[in-house]
Amino acid sequence: MTRRWRNGQIWWTLAELRRHADALAAYDAALALHPGHQEAAFGRANLLRDVGWLSAAVEGYDAVIAVAPAHPRANLHRAQALRDLRRTEEAQAGFEQTLAVVETALAARPNDPRLTAWRGIALEGLQRDTDALASFDRAVALAPGFADPWNNRGVLLARIGREEDARESFGRAVAARPDFAEAMANHASMLMQIGDWQGAEALLDRALAASPNLPAAHFARAALRLIMGRFEEGWAEYELRWQLRDVATLRPWFGALPSLPGDSPAAPGPGAMPAQWRGEKLAGRKLLVYGEQGFGDTLQFCRYVPLLERLEGGPVNVVLLVQPALRRLLASLPGVAHLVQEGDPKPELAFHCPVFSLPYLFGTTLETVPAPPRYLAAAPERRAHWRARLAGAPGPRVGLVWSGNQHHRNDRNRSIPLAMLEPLANTGASFFSLQREVRGSDAATLARFTWIDGIGTGFEDFAETAAAIAELDLVIAVDTSVVHLAGALGRPTWVMLPFAPDYRWMLGRDDSPWYPSLRLFRQPAPRDWASVIAAVQAALAAFVATLPGARPA
Repeated sequence: MTRRWRNGQIWWTLAELRRHADALAAYDAALALHPGHQEAAFGRANLLRDVGWLSAAVEGYDAVIAVAPAHPRANLHRAQALRDLRRTEEAQAGFEQTLAVVETALAARPNDPRLTAWRGIALEGLQRDTDALASFDRAVALAPGFADPWNNRGVLLARIGREEDARESFGRAVAARPDFAEAMANHASMLMQIGDWQGAEALLDRALAASPNLPAAHFARAALRLIMGRFEEGWAEYELRWQLRDVATLRPWFGALPSLPGDSPAAPGPGAMPAQWRGEKLAGRKLLVYGEQGFGDTLQFCRYVPLLERLEGGPVNVVLLVQPALRRLLASLPGVAHLVQEGDPKPELAFHCPVFSLPYLFGTTLETVPAPPRYLAAAPERRAHWRARLAGAPGPRVGLVWSGNQHHRNDRNRSIPLAMLEPLANTGASFFSLQREVRGSDAATLARFTWIDGIGTGFEDFAETAAAIAELDLVIAVDTSVVHLAGALGRPTWVMLPFAPDYRWMLGRDDSPWYPSLRLFRQPAPRDWASVIAAVQAALAAFVATLPGARPA
C-alpha cells in the first residue's frame, strides 16, 4: 500500500521521484548516523522490496524484526516478500507470525482500525479469505474515512469474483482519499476483468494524473492499449514495466545487482549489467536477449531474434538466455550465436534486451506483426518416436490442456477443472493430455477419463512437448505456454479464452495476428466456460466429420 512518512524525510521524496539510487544512499547515510533508526531501516527494506530486490528486502526486514519483534508492518512486508520469492513455506510461517503479532497488539487496542486492516492482510496471505474480509469489514466500520482498508477490501472482493462489491469498496477508498491513485488503478484492473475497457482507461488516466509515476497504473494502461490494438502507445508504455515490483525481480543479475528502476544507468564497472539496448547499431557486438516472464512470453517473442540479423549495422552476435525447460527447443532458433541459462558462466556483453522490448524496438504495429506460418521446429528423431507412439489412435489426434501455472496472477480466470471437458469425449477424436503437471483436484478425474491418454506427465521439457504436438492433428487448450508452443510450430490450435483475455488475444476476433494457425473461442460473459466448451464440442464434431474415414460421433 502507499506509504506516507510523518516527517517528510528526504528518502521518501527521492523514492517518489523514482530516484531510487539516491533514496537508497539517503537511507544508508541516515543509518550510518543512527544505526538503530527503525523507521529508516524499515523504509530501506521497503525500497528494496519495491524495486524487486526481494532477498535483500527480506534481510532488511529481518534486521528490523531483530530489534523490534512486534513490528507489525515489518513482519507483514517480510511475509509478502517471501511470497513473491515463492518461498512458500517461509511465507506461510511469516504470515502466521504477522497474525500473532497483530492479534497480540489488538488485545490491547481492539478498536484500532489500522491493526484490524493489517490482520485482514495477514489472513488473506494465509488464504483465509472469509476471515480476511471480516477483518476489512470491521476496519472500515471502525473508521469509514480510512481509505486503505477500503482498497484492501476491494482487491479481495475483485479476486473472489464479487465485482460490484469491489467497485463500491474502491469508490469508498477514493472518496476517503481523492488522490488515492493505487485504489483507482486497482479499480481499473477489476473493470478490465469484466470487460469495461473504457471505464478502466478513464480510471487509469485519473490515477496517473494523481500519481504520474505509479507503476501499476502504467502497466495496466499498457495492457489495455495493447488489447485494443493501439500497439504504438501500448509498447511504449509497457517499457515502464521494470518499475513494477514483481517484474523487476525477473531481470537477470549475472552475479551483480541490476540498476535500480527509474535511475539513469550508471557507468559500467566490473560485474555490472551491460547497458539496455535501445536500437543502437550493434556491428558484431554481443547482445543478450532474455525471457523475462513466463515460458509463453519467451516462445511468443523469440520470433524477433532471427530479425536481429537483418538490422542495419549488423551482424549481431545474439546470446539468448532462456529458462532451462526451453533450452533444448530453442537451440535451433535461427539467429542465435550462443544459448545460455541462469547459472552458466557470465558472458562478456555490450547490451542486454528483454524479449518483451523487441516489439517496441522493431516498431511493431497490428499490420506489421511478424507472423510466419511457423518459426520453431521439433527434433526429427523425437517426432519419429511420437509418430510411432500415437500411430494406433483412431480418428484425429487431439491434445488437451486445461490448466496452467497456478501461481499465475490470472489463473483463476484462465484455468478450468478437467471435468468440464467431458462433453468432448464422444466427438470421434482420440485425446491426449499435454499437461506436464496435473493438479491434485484433476488427478482423480484424469484417472476416471479413460478416453484421455495422459502422455504429458512424461514430457522432459518443451522440446519433448513440441515433438508430440507435431504429430497431433489439433491442440485444444486454455491460455498457457502450450498455446504459444503450438502456434510457433504452426500446428492447428483452438484456444479457450476468458471473457477478459490477456492483451495478446485482443478483442472481438476469432483469429490471432501472432499465430496464423490459431482459432479463438471466447467466453460470451464472465466465467461462462460452458458456452465455450459447447462451441468447441460443435466445432470438433464438424472437424471430425470432414476427415476421410471419420468414425461416427
